[in-house]
Amino acid sequence: MQTGLIRHRIFDELRDAIMSCALQPGSELREGELAQQYGVSKSPIRDALQKLEFEGLVQIASRQGHRVVPISVGDAHDILDLRETLEQAAVKKVVAEAVNKDLESLNKFRVGIWQHCGPSPLTTAIFTPKFADSRATPANRRLCKA
Repeated sequence: MQTGLIRHRIFDELRDAIMSCALQPGSELREGELAQQYGVSKSPIRDALQKLEFEGLVQIASRQGHRVVPISVGDAHDILDLRETLEQAAVKKVVAEAVNKDLESLNKFRVGIWQHCGPSPLTTAIFTPKFADSRATPANRRLCKA
């Protein structure tokens, strides 16, 4: 395998781990441990960490190592505000463009939640990814094909 491909793979995997919070905000990233984990030398790890720093996902402090950038309370509020805006837009689009088949699918999902868990904020949180997928289908069929 070519070194360039390894560097890209390591970068992509580390980035995915940060974005999914498998690597928690504020957690320390040790080159040696990462190299061992991925079965590579430290060089592709260093390259990936530098790219992640450029993207604002990792902090590099001289003689202190690397850390996943912590999420501030302000960041969390911004993320929630953005999510609320996007979800409202998705619902408006569904209402405007949905056909009966799409609405039946959403209703089955809603009924399933209530039967399985009953009404609660936790119920919504548990099923959010599936609900988001069900809203995306009628809202933007091109995105679902990608």
